[in-house]
Amino acid sequence: LNPGAKVNFTLGNCYISLENYDLAIEYYNKSYNEVSRYLIYDNMGYAYLGKDDYQNSLDYFRKAINESPQEFDPMLGMAVAYFYLNNEEMAVDYYRRAEKIEFQLKNGMAGLQMLMDNEGVFYGQKELYALNEICKLIGYRYNSNL
Repeated sequence: LNPGAKVNFTLGNCYISLENYDLAIEYYNKSYNEVSRYLIYDNMGYAYLGKDDYQNSLDYFRKAINESPQEFDPMLGMAVAYFYLNNEEMAVDYYRRAEKIEFQLKNGMAGLQMLMDNEGVFYGQKELYALNEICKLIGYRYNSNL
């Protein structure tokens, strides 16, 4: 891997945490061929999700799933995008797919919180709200504070 590409990828992560999605996408594109395609696709999916560009978000999450089908994160991203596209059936379907990979998700938001705490997984308020609503649809206990 090119050390410069890791800097670009890290800058993309910094910009996404600052909710500057256009710059995040720009820096992810600069590290496109030197960093794991899975990571780029997954992060690009979340950047487009932040921009409310759900179709591009879905496209990148699909690419991430094709690159690394054993990862739960892009499946949660798909669930969130479908939720915001008002497709509850697909949102629940992708949450359930993620559950098959990461058993802690069967505990609803409590399981997601455990993943965030123990594995450093980060989701913004927009994602947490959607995942909380999806958990309600499934019938899991949810965090009423979201």
